[in-house]
Amino acid sequence: MRKTKEMLYTARSMTAVEAEKLGLVNKVVPSADLEKETRALAADIAKTPVKHLMILKHATNNFYNNMSLEKSTREASNLDAEFHQSPVFLAFFKLVHEKGMKAALQERKRLFG
Repeated sequence: MRKTKEMLYTARSMTAVEAEKLGLVNKVVPSADLEKETRALAADIAKTPVKHLMILKHATNNFYNNMSLEKSTREASNLDAEFHQSPVFLAFFKLVHEKGMKAALQERKRLFG
């Protein structure tokens, strides 16, 4: 939660390595190895009986559902809609439309650091 708040409050981008460290992505590989690595993962998963995969998927989903993931997702969607109607957000994209992304980012940096 602390890292989530930091990322939301600062709007800082993260590298793929940071995303992997936080568990947001499973694995980071060089782009040249992406297809090979993806196929290897798929081949490994394919060794598991389909019925077992179904049970494991159901069990995992059940844990998240019991944590009220569905309710949290709906609430996040509502808050996201509210956020996207805020004066600051609307002004940013008005500036993007009028003067371009570079100007809008410069203005955001001037206002918020």
